[in-house]
Amino acid sequence: MFSQMKDRVTGPIAGLFFNVLLKQYGTMTNLQIDSKNKTITCELELKGESTPLKINCLNYQLVEEGDATFFEITKVDTSREWITVLCDEYLKHRRFKLPPLARFAL
Repeated sequence: MFSQMKDRVTGPIAGLFFNVLLKQYGTMTNLQIDSKNKTITCELELKGESTPLKINCLNYQLVEEGDATFFEITKVDTSREWITVLCDEYLKHRRFKLPPLARFAL
C-alpha cells in the first residue's frame, strides 16, 4: 500500500524532472513507476514523430556502493524495435548515479 502511494506521488515529480532533460527532444506525457515490481513505463511525444514512443523498463535494480546509489537497467522494451535493440546494446546493465534522495523514490 505504501509503495503504491509513493509511486503515485513520485511519478509526476519525476516526470517534471525528465521533461527538463528531454525538452529539446519532446515531452514525456506519461510516467508510471512500480517500485514493488521494479518496473517503469513511460510515453514520449518526440518532436518530428507522429506516434508516441512507449518505453517499458521491465526490470531495474538499485545498486548501493558506499554512499552512492546507482540505477541499473536490466531489461527494456519499446514500441520501436530499433530503439529496443539500441537500449539492449548500450543501456543494459549500465549504471546511472542517482541523486541522494532519488533512491527513496524507486
